[in-house]
Amino acid sequence: MKTTKLFAFGALAVPLAGVAMPITAFIPAFYASQMGLSLGTIGIALMVLRMADVFVDLGIGYFSDNTKTKYGRRRPWIAFGIVLLLPSVWMSYAPTGDVGLRYLMVWVGIAYLGWSLVNIPYSAWSADLSSEPTERRRIAGWREVGHLVGMFTALFVPFVTAFYGHGIDNVTMKWLALVVCPLLVVAGCLTLSIREKSGRQVDKPNWSAGLKFMVSNRPFRWFFLFSFLVYLSAAVTQATFVLYATFYVASPTLAGPIFLGYFAAAIIATGPAVKISGRFGKHKTTAVSMGIWIILFL
Repeated sequence: MKTTKLFAFGALAVPLAGVAMPITAFIPAFYASQMGLSLGTIGIALMVLRMADVFVDLGIGYFSDNTKTKYGRRRPWIAFGIVLLLPSVWMSYAPTGDVGLRYLMVWVGIAYLGWSLVNIPYSAWSADLSSEPTERRRIAGWREVGHLVGMFTALFVPFVTAFYGHGIDNVTMKWLALVVCPLLVVAGCLTLSIREKSGRQVDKPNWSAGLKFMVSNRPFRWFFLFSFLVYLSAAVTQATFVLYATFYVASPTLAGPIFLGYFAAAIIATGPAVKISGRFGKHKTTAVSMGIWIILFL
């Protein structure tokens, strides 16, 4: 694949990360410190929304696989998701009017839905682009770079506003919205400009057989367990660090600069990680990386 095509495809990962990371890391502290909601209420609301997302994501994956249009299987869903994300991100990051629990659940819930509508077909599309292992590593590498650049971009905003005395407050969150929303439009246009290949026919899923296979597949069970621990540790770190800096240390301006350094290191490591994966294989590299991550963050 040409580098320009890889760049266009990986571009969408930038705003997707710019949406996902602040919702996990910033929204709880922001709505607690600025909107007056209790942390317990916010936590329960976000947990309910994420639990509902489990079933929504399954439906999006199924319908995305089985969609047939002249624009392809994935692109219509991605375009619709972007349309939902634009207003919901703005209203979640820059709330106006009577802001309470209902407001939080409605707009963050729509943002979750829009993000899933974009991310699930987008992730599946990356597998459709090429069947060659080497090309798939390149595609995954570009997408991961975009993901890290998106997190870096989202964290650069509180890094800058921290120098003006702002933590995760109204000013910082509004600037985040002003950065992320245009990125969604530009990156979305770049990625959607790529023509889809005709995908293979997707068979009707046999849920019971699939569940039995997953339960009986020992390598899958281990992969599932370690993936769960990796994502759990990442989510706990992102969410609690901002709360720690805001409420315990009482230095909310520290969150942005420290997070920025953390993800800058991740961006620098992406290139070597792709080369190491090519040298030692995806399975060994993934296993060792997961083990190191879990030890460090849990």
